[in-house]
Amino acid sequence: MVVNWQKFTLKEICNLITDGKHGDCTNEEGSGYFFLSVKDVLDNRLVYDNARQITKEDFLETHRRTNLEEGDVLFTNTGTIGRMAIASNDPKTQRTTFQKSVAILKPKRDIVMPHFLYYMLKFNNKRLSSFAEGTTQKNLLLKDFRIFDVIIPPISEQRVITNILRTFDKKIELNQRMNQTLEGIGRAIFKHWF
Repeated sequence: MVVNWQKFTLKEICNLITDGKHGDCTNEEGSGYFFLSVKDVLDNRLVYDNARQITKEDFLETHRRTNLEEGDVLFTNTGTIGRMAIASNDPKTQRTTFQKSVAILKPKRDIVMPHFLYYMLKFNNKRLSSFAEGTTQKNLLLKDFRIFDVIIPPISEQRVITNILRTFDKKIELNQRMNQTLEGIGRAIFKHWF
């Protein structure tokens, strides 16, 4: 163990570990209340392109359970296990809730920075995902999240580590966008020629 790093269970470093609604909601296109599932957690972010929109009443009922806030860490726990995202500073965040297939972890910010928890779980994704059970569809239970152990440094070290990793992530994202742009230009030129 690295000096000054302490071992904790996720239950000890999170105010809440929960998941989304264990049932369905009524769709209402254009309501602005989002009901996300595994398919909407992609490329380490929440993707709203094809997200379901639901009634305000269904949102409020489920939101009491999830109460998504900036910095909450999301981990898909049913079907496709281990997709991750972190809730961003976006107006949609306060109007988003989830199906049961997404776990929401609310870090105790005096112990662990949200982005550090995200990176720590990303590093331990395979180990955590290995707890998933089920024959027809894999499911990672909330109890397994709560007892999962991680090693956490002091906040000052978390800040340094997180800043470095976020810088790399931003560069990777920029490179991916540039590649997509170049691919689009290449396709347009190819189409023009042929």
